[in-house]
Amino acid sequence: MKNDDYFEELSVSQDVIKERYRRITDKMEHAIKGKKIQEIFDCISFIESENGHALLKYVPEIHVYLRILYIITLEKKNDVTVENIFWHECDNLQSVHDKYHLTVFALRRLYFHLSKDSVNEARSYLRDNSVSIIAIYVITMDVLKLKETQVQELLQEYE
Repeated sequence: MKNDDYFEELSVSQDVIKERYRRITDKMEHAIKGKKIQEIFDCISFIESENGHALLKYVPEIHVYLRILYIITLEKKNDVTVENIFWHECDNLQSVHDKYHLTVFALRRLYFHLSKDSVNEARSYLRDNSVSIIAIYVITMDVLKLKETQVQELLQEYE
């Protein structure tokens, strides 16, 4: 697809995309506020459906939201304790979103070893903010694009 085609398609679909984005973020907000896992599953289904494809194509932040939903789902399926589940102490979509980005930042600091202080601060953040091994694994594989062996090394540093 050429750039001109991309932007033309985007301009034609803009209202539909905005409506779908509003709808999915409202659903996520409701699910997170109520800690409703079935609604989390429904959000994933919507994003992965034909209706969500335009969001994935045109709204980069949807990829972040989908990663967050995957983390919550995997933690639930693996019976992560309540105090270690990613959305613990998050009462809305914005707080989960912020926690996600702060976690990415902490993992980058841990991985790149910029200084001893930055590594210690990263470890402290991850331990103090209910970040499970599952969340670390998903983020390092999807965001930092680390290989399996690099992820294992990072997890050893975290523990």
